[in-house]
Amino acid sequence: MFFIKQKKNNAADAPIIQAIADKWIACKKRVALFLQVKYEKLSDGRKKLCLIFFCLLFGGSSVLVLIDALKRDDKKIGIIKISKTIMPPLAEHKPDSVITKSEYERVEKFKDYIRELNKTKEGKQIADSLLTGHPGLLDSIALFESIYLSQ
Repeated sequence: MFFIKQKKNNAADAPIIQAIADKWIACKKRVALFLQVKYEKLSDGRKKLCLIFFCLLFGGSSVLVLIDALKRDDKKIGIIKISKTIMPPLAEHKPDSVITKSEYERVEKFKDYIRELNKTKEGKQIADSLLTGHPGLLDSIALFESIYLSQ
């Protein structure tokens, strides 16, 4: 529901929220039925008059909003260029700490392990599940290597 923001998914709150949602839907149905009954009682001439009034009211308000937007010079919306770069380029990247040779060797052994897994059918399934469970793992390894090699 759009008007209730849940902070936690408590199982105890679910029946209360469902009851409120059911009451809200029932209320909307009653209002819709009431308006439909009132509309059906109108003659054809009155229905046409209501349609013309509706079109003039909302069409006119739309035209007024458009004219007001075109006339205003003081409140123009500025356009700001959005940068697509998420991370700075590697040449500008300065790590907080130095990567040691032993850490680098551990990562290289893990990368070799993944390569070895891909050589067999059973190993490929393990590697696929590992990479599915940890998306971006190979990218992180490549970034780690490039940082190590650049220091």
